[in-house]
Amino acid sequence: MGFTDFAFTSLLPQQGAPAMLLTLDSKLPFTPKLTAAASAAYRIDMGDAGCLTPGADLEYSSGYFVDIPNTRPSRKANTRS
Repeated sequence: MGFTDFAFTSLLPQQGAPAMLLTLDSKLPFTPKLTAAASAAYRIDMGDAGCLTPGADLEYSSGYFVDIPNTRPSRKANTRS
């Protein structure tokens, strides 16, 4: 389990497009406030054939932004292959 309490406390003068405006209220991109993970596995003895170990992993991440203007990501399934 993890908790991040990040805040900008000061900023340097900015250069660039106005749409990329960074303020003291901006959130750090790709930094969720809360994360958690859990896993479980069960070992099944199969005699001379060895063993079989099925398992499951659960992960949680609170919302986060994907860029400096604080755009939220689209809601897509997180799949791994």
